[in-house]
Amino acid sequence: MTKKTAYDHLEEDTVLGDDSEAPKESFKYGLGSEVEDKITGYRGLLVGRTEWLYGCRRYVIQSKEKKDGVPVKPLGVDEDSLKLIKAENNPKGRFKYELGSKARCLMTGFQGTIIGRTEWLYDSTRYNLQPQELHNGEPIAAQGVTELGLELVTAAEPHKMKATGGPGREPAGPPQVSR
Repeated sequence: MTKKTAYDHLEEDTVLGDDSEAPKESFKYGLGSEVEDKITGYRGLLVGRTEWLYGCRRYVIQSKEKKDGVPVKPLGVDEDSLKLIKAENNPKGRFKYELGSKARCLMTGFQGTIIGRTEWLYDSTRYNLQPQELHNGEPIAAQGVTELGLELVTAAEPHKMKATGGPGREPAGPPQVSR
């Protein structure tokens, strides 16, 4: 049997430490698992999970609760902030494109480096493309593209991944001083 990826020799449940190579299926929790955020106590099902180029894994939790007849807004949290309530062994987790690869949107031609990839419980896999150019001295915003709408420009080699705590919300800026 021939290997399909550089990580086929690793078990799906491999737990990684610093400086370890990360298999594509390196998420701790399966989509559809019931979890609770250790910080806020927000509880619900994992409906999305994202892996970022420089090592952060974030999840989207959707509560089953409603407020005034409307579903409560989902919450995005870092992997280590989750407490598992009930596990689901969802078979997703094999991405077609490596983080760090260069890719292009088939519809718009928008091109950039794949800096993140997200899979959804009931939707398609999406990739975040970050262009390398600046516009008026500022970075161009990354754009999300579905896997089916993406074409590979240059493949990246799988890279070593370290656990980090980001990306999250941007830190608050300094207070505004009025005169």
